[in-house]
Amino acid sequence: MTVHIMPVLKPWLAVLMLLGAAVQGHAQSFDCRKAESDTEWAICATPELGQFDNEVSATYRRYTDPSVTSSAVRAKAERMQAAWIHGRRDLCRGDVACLTKAYGEILGALRALPYTEPTAQTGALTKLAPHCAAPTEITANAPPSRQFAKALCDDKNLLEKARQIDSIASELQDRLSPAWRAAFDMQQAAIPLTPNNCPPAKVSDCVARVIDQRLQDVRDLSANLDKPLPDCNPADIAIRDSSVGDAGMSHTISAYLIDYSGTAPCRLRGYPTALVYDAMNKPQPDDVVYSNGTYFARSTGVPLPVTLSPQNRTAWFAIETASACDGPGERSVKVALPLQRAWLRTIKPPNANCRQVTVTPVAMISTLLSSIY
Repeated sequence: MTVHIMPVLKPWLAVLMLLGAAVQGHAQSFDCRKAESDTEWAICATPELGQFDNEVSATYRRYTDPSVTSSAVRAKAERMQAAWIHGRRDLCRGDVACLTKAYGEILGALRALPYTEPTAQTGALTKLAPHCAAPTEITANAPPSRQFAKALCDDKNLLEKARQIDSIASELQDRLSPAWRAAFDMQQAAIPLTPNNCPPAKVSDCVARVIDQRLQDVRDLSANLDKPLPDCNPADIAIRDSSVGDAGMSHTISAYLIDYSGTAPCRLRGYPTALVYDAMNKPQPDDVVYSNGTYFARSTGVPLPVTLSPQNRTAWFAIETASACDGPGERSVKVALPLQRAWLRTIKPPNANCRQVTVTPVAMISTLLSSIY
């Protein structure tokens, strides 16, 4: 089914972060298997930044070693570290060019510092199953949450599945880290908005498909959260276009589907590794931004694991580009699995004249299905 999304904010643009990880070692100072922030994913996905990070960390340790520096030098290094991390480096988020400059500046000034992002705060978990009372008439102009509730109340089987989702979600609250919980809670909050993008005559069908997929996604997350699943093998992955996207103010964002053909469960978490090429087909590594937010919306939390299996073969990510600038011409983007370099496809995103290309995390397919009808 071909789907066209009008250039307005959509729920799927507000849940751009929940994924799985294939991790290879670079020279960064931290374990990429535990990467959480946009900055950390950019460093893990860019060998040059990883080397910078390792050098900064090693230099900082030298300047804060009590056996070789005075207390005054250590205090100054610590103050510079805090100011750099929170006043300079954090502002770059996943912008590779910005991070490269920031690392050069701190190495020139004092040659230091690692990084930790503040833990995301979480709110109340959204319950999908409504309290069904006597049947009421729901018009096409009713709020999407009421249309969603009616679709569940009209179908006992669907209502029971929603209750199962709520039960699993409640159990996950005690197992997810606070930052992961923030991402998961945002996913849950977006599901009842499904009717926003569903034809009035097909609300029930839309809700049924989303509930079925969401149940599969949360079951997979719960069952495999603590298991050492292997990273997905690039040989089992294909990336294809979708007809889902958004546009406005010269910015364009397009969703891409990750299809799995393997025979056993595997895990993804993080940002697809990306390399931008200019109109002359020359690589421009500084033009990539890894971010859980775009021009259209910004999400909270950090990427969640995504399980792919014979029962659940699809995930997704998005690429945002812009055209209203005196840029160097159309861009193309090579993409690979998170933290890998086995290029799976070269994408030519629309309206990609500006240098910056933003890549969002890999996410559960239910977070996309809730907004494409």
